[in-house]
Amino acid sequence: MGKLSEQEIRKIVIKFYKDTRRDVEESWLKRTFPSKKEFLAEIKTHDDVFSALKDNLYSNQLGDFSIIVEQFLDSQGVRNPPQDSLLFNKLCREFYVASIKATKDTLKQLSEPYADALSCRVS
Repeated sequence: MGKLSEQEIRKIVIKFYKDTRRDVEESWLKRTFPSKKEFLAEIKTHDDVFSALKDNLYSNQLGDFSIIVEQFLDSQGVRNPPQDSLLFNKLCREFYVASIKATKDTLKQLSEPYADALSCRVS
């Protein structure tokens, strides 16, 4: 595959976002908490983590996140662009943002279970 189009990039990032949401939800649903207070406190601690992750994003300090990008692209049958290319850097940033957003969205859904519930009525 040659250079990825914007549409292909968006499609890959959306897939990564959805997969990350599923993984985060599965991980959290396997856990047990002694009380609602401790559950919410655990979610609150992630705010500091998200803040640090955003700081890393602003300074382009994404650490070893490139490995996650490479593994995901491989799993999707997409040839990895060279690591020193602007395309690869863009993919890393997009995946990094998707990872943060997917985790935040999932934790919000878990902490506010009725906020986004499907409208169903019990008669």
